[in-house]
Amino acid sequence: MGKCESCGMPTDKDTSCGYDNRYCLYCMDEKTGWLKPKQDVRAGSIKAVMGSMGKTRAEAEKFVDDTMAKLPRWGKQ
Repeated sequence: MGKCESCGMPTDKDTSCGYDNRYCLYCMDEKTGWLKPKQDVRAGSIKAVMGSMGKTRAEAEKFVDDTMAKLPRWGKQ
């Protein structure tokens, strides 16, 4: 199991993108290889963290921003 280089979600054979397994199905389109822009990845991740981890919006935003800053796709921006 790895993790998506765009959002940090754990990936496996069911959640990795077939186009490029460095990314999850939520960040990359399997047919075209198009990656979602940063603001879309951030918004989706915040929503997921609030729902799955029960964090407040402010807590989720901090968690997502800290996580994304460490990922290969965003870390050097």
